[in-house]
Amino acid sequence: MGMIWLWFFACGEKETTTPALPSSEPDATDGPCDQSVDADCDGVVDEEDCDPNDGLVYPGAVEIPYDGKDNDCAGDGDLNDVDGDGFIGLSAGGDDCNDNNATVYPGAEEICYDGLDQDCMGDLEAENNNDCDGDGHIGRGTESTDCDDTDPNINPDMEEIWYDGVDQDCDSKDDYDADFDGDQALEYGGGDCDDNDPLSNSLGQEVWDGFDRNCDGIVDELGAFDAYASYYSTALSDDQSLGMGAAAVGDYTGDGIQNVLVSSPFGLANSETGASAGKVYVFSLSVTAGLPADIAHAVISGEEGAYLGYDLASVGDITGDNVIDVAIGSPTYGDVYVFSGSVLAQGGNFTVSDSLATLSGGTYHGIDVHNIGDVDGDGWNDLATGTGAYFDTSASISVWSGSQIAQGGSFSDPDTLMKLTGNGIGSETAGGVDFDGDGFDDLAAAYQTGSNPTISIVSGTELLGGGNLGLSDYAMLTGPVSNSDGDPTSFAKDLGVAEDLDGDGYAELLIAASTTDTTFASAGVVYIVDGNQAINGGAVASISDIIIEGAEDCAELSTNDRSGDYDGDGIPDVIVSQLNTDALNCQSSLYPTTHVFYGADLESGTYLSTDSTGFFISRDYSDAMGAEGIAFDMDDDGDDDLLLGAPRKGNGLGAVFIFESLLGAQ
Repeated sequence: MGMIWLWFFACGEKETTTPALPSSEPDATDGPCDQSVDADCDGVVDEEDCDPNDGLVYPGAVEIPYDGKDNDCAGDGDLNDVDGDGFIGLSAGGDDCNDNNATVYPGAEEICYDGLDQDCMGDLEAENNNDCDGDGHIGRGTESTDCDDTDPNINPDMEEIWYDGVDQDCDSKDDYDADFDGDQALEYGGGDCDDNDPLSNSLGQEVWDGFDRNCDGIVDELGAFDAYASYYSTALSDDQSLGMGAAAVGDYTGDGIQNVLVSSPFGLANSETGASAGKVYVFSLSVTAGLPADIAHAVISGEEGAYLGYDLASVGDITGDNVIDVAIGSPTYGDVYVFSGSVLAQGGNFTVSDSLATLSGGTYHGIDVHNIGDVDGDGWNDLATGTGAYFDTSASISVWSGSQIAQGGSFSDPDTLMKLTGNGIGSETAGGVDFDGDGFDDLAAAYQTGSNPTISIVSGTELLGGGNLGLSDYAMLTGPVSNSDGDPTSFAKDLGVAEDLDGDGYAELLIAASTTDTTFASAGVVYIVDGNQAINGGAVASISDIIIEGAEDCAELSTNDRSGDYDGDGIPDVIVSQLNTDALNCQSSLYPTTHVFYGADLESGTYLSTDSTGFFISRDYSDAMGAEGIAFDMDDDGDDDLLLGAPRKGNGLGAVFIFESLLGAQ
C-alpha cells in the first residue's frame, strides 16, 4: 500500500515554492531492500520509477533545482524556475537574476530604493546613487529633481507631451492646461477655447484685440466692465449728463497718457429754477475710476443757466505753445469759450473768466462746436460754431480764424472769417477733411429747406474767400423725410467724416438718419458717401457707396464726428452706435451698442449693424451709450482707442467709458 500511495502523490503538479532539498538518499524502508525489484532502494519499484538507478529520482520525490533531473518523474524536466515567475534562473542558463523571488525577473517594474534589482538590469548602482532610472536626475533626498525616478523618459530635461496625463518635464503643471492660465482646455473638460494662448480663457476678461479672450464664442464683445477706464456720475457730485461732450487734448499731465475733456452740461443745477451751470472736466486717464470731481486734473464750472459743455471741441495748438487748446459751448448764453491748454494743464478749478477768448454769436450759439481744420491756409486750425435749431430762420454757422482767436479777447459777428446762413442751420456740422480732393479742408452742414432736412458742402476754396454765404446756393444732399407712417426719419441728425476709406483721394461723409424704417421700425440708417459724390449733391440713398442699417426695432443708429484707425492699418474704421433711446415705448429688447466696422473689410454695399467685427454693449436700456464717441490714441501705440459717453446713465447722471484697442499689437 505504501508504494500505491507514493504513485498517487507523484501524479500531483510540480511544486513551485522553494523546496527543502534532501541531503542524502531517502530513508531505507522497513526491512531489507529487494534490489531485484527496487534497484536504487528509493521505495518505488523499478517498473514505476522513471530512473530506477537514481535514489533521488522517483514519483513524489522532492524536485532539486538545476540538477538536470526530473526528480519527481512528473515528465516536466528539471526545476529551473524555482519562484514560478516564468523566467529561468541564471544557474540553469536563464536570465532570472533572482530565481527565489517571483517579483524579480527581466522586465519587472522596478521598485526604487528597496535594494532589489527587480528588472535584472544590473543597475543597483543607479539606485544607490539616488537615480533609480539612470536618467541623470536625482530622485530622492533634498536635492531631488526627478518627479518619477522609475521612468527615464520623465525628468526636467524632457519635452512635455500635453494631454496624456503624464508630467514629462516635472514642472508640476496641469497636463490639461498647456498655456498655464489656470483654465483647462475646452476639449478636456475645461473652458479654455485656445489652450496655446494664456490671454484666452473662460476665467479672463474680454479685451479689444480681435480674439475671443473670454471664450464666450463671440469675438470682441465688450461691456462696461471690460473698459480700460470707467467714470460714473453720482447725484452727490452734481454731474448730470456726464459724457454728453468729449474731446482728446493730448498729454496735459506729462504721464505719457492722453487727457480727455468731458462735459456735464446739466451739472450744478439750481434746485429752485432747474437751470444748470454745467461743468467740464479734464480727466487724467492714468486714474481709471473714481468720482469725477475727485479724479479730475482740472474742472471748469459754468455760471447759472449756462449749460457749459453742451458741445465742445479740441482746436489743436492755435497758441503755438505745443499744447492743445479747447473750445467749449454755452448755448443758453450764446457764447463759446476758448481755453488755453497750457492754462488747463496746470490743473485746478477754473471758471469762464479764465478763458483765452469769448466768441459771441446770438441765441443758442455754441450748440455745436467743431474743429474744421485750416480753412484759411494760415497754418492754424479754425473753428465752426453753430446757433441752430430746425426752422430757425436766423440760425447760422460762424467760421472763426484760429490764429485770430489765439490773440485772445472777445469776438462777435464782425470778427468771423465767414458766416453761413440757412433755415435750421448750425445744429450739426462736419469738416476738417477734403471732400473734393483740391487740398483744402471743406465743411458740411445740415439745415432745413422748407420741411426737408438737407446737407450742403462748402468747399475750402469758398470758405477761404470769407464773407456771408447761404447754404441753399450749394448742391444739396437729400434723404428720406418721413417713414411710411408719417414719423420723421431724423435725416442728418448726426454727421461724421472719414479721412479716406477706399484710397481714392476723397474723404467720406457719414450721415445718420436715426429713426428711418428699414426692415425694422425706427432702426436707423448711416449713409457713407464718397466725397467726390457728396460735393455734387443728390439723394444719399442713391449715391451712398456704403449703407449700414439698424438690425432691430428702435435701434436708432448714429455716428460719431470723426472716424479713427483702431487697428493701426492706416485705413479709417467706422463706428456706428444704436442708441435705442425709446426702448420702453418701443418695447425693444436691444441694449445700446456701438459697432466697429474696420475700413479694410468694408466694400460697397449694404450692411446690418450686427455685421460689425466688434462691438461695445451696454447693459442699461436707457443710458444712450455711444451718443458721444471720440477716437484718440490714448497711449501713443499707433492705433486709436475709443471714448464712449453714456449721458443718460443712472437716470440722466451719465458715465464715460474708455476702451483700449490692442489690435495693432497683434
